[in-house]
Amino acid sequence: MSAKLPTISTANMAEVAFLLDRGNRIIDVGLETTMEGSRVFSVRFEGTCVEADHSRYLSAPTCPLSRLTSAFQAIEQASREKALLVAGGSL
Repeated sequence: MSAKLPTISTANMAEVAFLLDRGNRIIDVGLETTMEGSRVFSVRFEGTCVEADHSRYLSAPTCPLSRLTSAFQAIEQASREKALLVAGGSL
């Protein structure tokens, strides 16, 4: 049995691109409730170094704007996969 990988969530699209570029994997997308009670669109990642990558991003947030296109494409793919699962694989 394999150990579960660490996970983090982010609503920052530049961070999404940063985490994807470091080999982390999107495992869920959707609305999450914040500590203030509002709901925001969020992307959940898993990866062996996802927590360190998250800390690296927070320490020096950088993302070329050209990388946002691929981040949105990855989010779209994850959304489609989630919709298929919710619909029982018959979308």
